[in-house]
Amino acid sequence: MLSFAAVGAIVLGFYAIRLEPIRKQAPSSTPVTTPLTTPTITFVDPSRGPTSAKVTIVEFADFQCEPCAATAKALAELMAVRTDIRVVWKNLPSESHALALPAAVASLCADRQGKFWEYHDALFAERASLSFERLRDIAFDLKLDQAAFASCLDAQETLPLVRRNVEEAQALGLTASPTLFIGSERVVGAVTLEELERYVDETR
Repeated sequence: MLSFAAVGAIVLGFYAIRLEPIRKQAPSSTPVTTPLTTPTITFVDPSRGPTSAKVTIVEFADFQCEPCAATAKALAELMAVRTDIRVVWKNLPSESHALALPAAVASLCADRQGKFWEYHDALFAERASLSFERLRDIAFDLKLDQAAFASCLDAQETLPLVRRNVEEAQALGLTASPTLFIGSERVVGAVTLEELERYVDETR
């Protein structure tokens, strides 16, 4: 079985490092992608809020990224006061964060048991002190089926979904994380609740 470090080298053709420019692989190893202008949303993408929401926000982020954590907090605050919003999550783990890729894989293992957002919140709360052991402990704390979660994580069963998110981000030409798509608007970097409300109101 490949180590997460080795898998990371295979999966990430580029690395979105907070607000720094991405670093690309050599041209010979860069995957060929079809350029996109807007993200795609499928049933495998974790989301919260009604599918009939007037405004959909697609979030590309990294579980160990501080600006991503600030944005996640603002999005949660937005969801608490607005019922016409849907938020869709896309994993964009950075090479500079050692646990970002395993956390992304683990979060989607939790999603298989209907606990993505609870796991998402715990990861951000503990981003500065994450460990491989803690990824399993969080699953225990959330009362997930431990055998199923461990099997999913150890076999990296959700890695293809993470790879799909990364390839989509590359096709969109993303240069930093977090990056939000609010309607047709692309927003890069941490945002506050007030900024989110303004973007949403401008989109409606």
